[in-house]
Amino acid sequence: MDYKNTLLKMVIYLLDGTWTVSEFRDNYYDYYLEEVPDEVLSELDADFFGLIQEKLDWTDENPDLESRKYGWMDEPEFVRWAREYHGCYVKSKPFALSIFPPEAVETEHRNI
Repeated sequence: MDYKNTLLKMVIYLLDGTWTVSEFRDNYYDYYLEEVPDEVLSELDADFFGLIQEKLDWTDENPDLESRKYGWMDEPEFVRWAREYHGCYVKSKPFALSIFPPEAVETEHRNI
């Protein structure tokens, strides 16, 4: 199984609006923590996907002011952060998205 590409597809589905944050959480969270073996991701990939999971832990639909003081963010903030972080990841791995040309992301079925 190609775990990295499956995780990357999930992130793209979040970023392109195919999935809501709730749908992303339902699909990504347990898959990343329970299904992906530690040794299959490079250090860079593990850092990227791991930080996505950690930030997801600190995301709520509508965190109160007290929660925000401790680092919680709302769902639109999480998507903006993930989009920016994904951009940094792609720049550090120039060919990371070459397996997903824009037309494929637009037209492929969203079943993982």
